[in-house]
Amino acid sequence: MNDTYYKKKNVISIWPHPATDYITINPGEQTYSALTYVSILDLSGRELIKIPFNEQIDISSLKDGIYIVITSFNGRAIGYNRLIKIR
Repeated sequence: MNDTYYKKKNVISIWPHPATDYITINPGEQTYSALTYVSILDLSGRELIKIPFNEQIDISSLKDGIYIVITSFNGRAIGYNRLIKIR
């Protein structure tokens, strides 16, 4: 099952999967700037977390469940990952 969509293949990956308190983002070959953000949305589409790109993101405030991680550059989404959060 492929849970990642990017306009370019193999752009980033996230782990661990499932995650508990933190996720790590591997940017792969993609370079990021101050205009790159990571957003975490619930399945209703509500944005719960939005931060500038960072290789480690604290997700301890999220409840257990499934989330969508969106990486965006200059306000435009460049890719999506699925995230499963457990305790």
